[in-house]
Amino acid sequence: MRRRLQWLIISDLGSIRPKRPAERVLSRRWKPLDMMKDVLRVPGPLRVVEGWLGADIADRLLERAIGLTAAFTDGRIGVDSGRVDVSIRQVQRFDAFDSLVGEDRELAGLVTARLKGLLDDSLKSFGMPPIALARLELELVAYGHGGFYLRHIDTLAGDERDAADPARGDRVLSAVCYLHRRPRRFTGGDLRLHAIVGDAFVDVEPVHDRLVLFPSWLPHEVRAVSCPDSDFADSRFALIGWFRRSRTP
Repeated sequence: MRRRLQWLIISDLGSIRPKRPAERVLSRRWKPLDMMKDVLRVPGPLRVVEGWLGADIADRLLERAIGLTAAFTDGRIGVDSGRVDVSIRQVQRFDAFDSLVGEDRELAGLVTARLKGLLDDSLKSFGMPPIALARLELELVAYGHGGFYLRHIDTLAGDERDAADPARGDRVLSAVCYLHRRPRRFTGGDLRLHAIVGDAFVDVEPVHDRLVLFPSWLPHEVRAVSCPDSDFADSRFALIGWFRRSRTP
């Protein structure tokens, strides 16, 4: 299982550089890490879109997130419904998008359509193949004072993947759209993207209506947030999207 996972990752990474096709990398079966060491040591790929939703829609989404305060619950990790572990992830989340009605449902539909419109172009820009989209998983998160999420990847592997519901598909592409009140009343909360090998990283500052896309297998974390004198509405909010591809037999 470990070797298979390694080759899946290398296959994705190998296609980042158009002038070095994945087939050429994989044909040198016993020296992939030597050939790819420069790529493996660079954090990415990633795509950043400023002002993605536009001021009106982004502000509406933020205010609706604040209005759903009572519906937020502790963030979870792991398979399917997951488990709460505040030593790894300390955040509040809302994922009951199917329960939304009226204007809230309309807003969620608009944002969903916008995200889906980015899928094919983002995969192409990352050198990743097209996918059969099983579902787009959405989550609103709010990082308050002391909130964080330690280094992790958004995909499952090994026993965790085997235990997951196959109908949900596998995460391939992750999207994060920052939301917050202005002026910003918190500090920290950067999204830190790590290289596969080595200690290189890049930090993406949380700026209202900034969208970040990256492959779900890329290691990343949310740096600690500080806002000791603020309330829930002043949190570092974000809309998270995970594109899941259908599993092949």
